[in-house]
Amino acid sequence: MRHVREAVRFADGITHLSAQGVTTCLELGPDGVLSGMGADSVPEMVFAPVLRKDRGEAGSLVEALAQVYVRGHVVDWSAFLAPSRPRLVELPTYAFQKERYWVLPTPSATDTSLETVSWRYRVAWSPVTVASGVLSGAWLVVVPAGFAGDAWVSECVAGLARCGARPVVLELAGDESGREVVAGRLRPLMAGEPGGFAGVVSLLGLASGRDGVFGSVPVSVALTLGLVQALG
Repeated sequence: MRHVREAVRFADGITHLSAQGVTTCLELGPDGVLSGMGADSVPEMVFAPVLRKDRGEAGSLVEALAQVYVRGHVVDWSAFLAPSRPRLVELPTYAFQKERYWVLPTPSATDTSLETVSWRYRVAWSPVTVASGVLSGAWLVVVPAGFAGDAWVSECVAGLARCGARPVVLELAGDESGREVVAGRLRPLMAGEPGGFAGVVSLLGLASGRDGVFGSVPVSVALTLGLVQALG
C-alpha cells in the first residue's frame, strides 16, 4: 500500500543496490523506461532492458543478454538457444593472431580424355640443340632508317660477321614501305651480289609509329610486308 499511496523512491532503491555491489540490472518489462531512469540515477551501472519499444523482441532479448554476458555474468546459452539447435563453428581470426582463416579451394580433377582438351591453346617449352656451323656469303640486314648505328643492330651485324657471313645493311625509311619502292632499293644491292644473298635478317620491327598511307597499320608491319613482297 505504501508503494501505491506514497512517492516511489526509485532513485533511493537504485542507489542502495549500487552500494550493495550491484553493477548490472536486467529490466523485465514492456520497454526500457526504468533502465533510462536508472542510468540517470547511477550512471556507472549498466541497465539492459529485454524488450524495447518499436524493436523486435528477439533482437532486444539477445542484445540484453549480450550486455550482461560481456560484463562477466553467466548466461545459460544452451538453454536460450536450444529451440534453434545451433552448432559450434570456428570464428575467423583477427589480425593480431597472425593466423589466416579462409576456405581452401578444392582443386578439380582435369579429365585429360576429353576431346576438347586438344582444342585449347597451350605454351610448351622444349629444349633444342643449337645447330653448329659456319655462315657464308652475303647476308642482307634490313633496318629502319636511323638504326644502322643502334647498339642492338651493331651487335647483330657483328655477330653475323663473327660467324663467317658478310653483312650488307639496308636502311628503309618509313615512307618506303611500298613493294616497288623496296624492290628499287634492293636492285643495286642484288646487282653487286651475283650469287644473291645467302640469307636475310629483318630488324624492321624496331620501327615505331604508323604507316603514312594506312594510318591504322604500324610502320614496322608495312615495311616488313613491303620487304617480303619485294623479295618475292
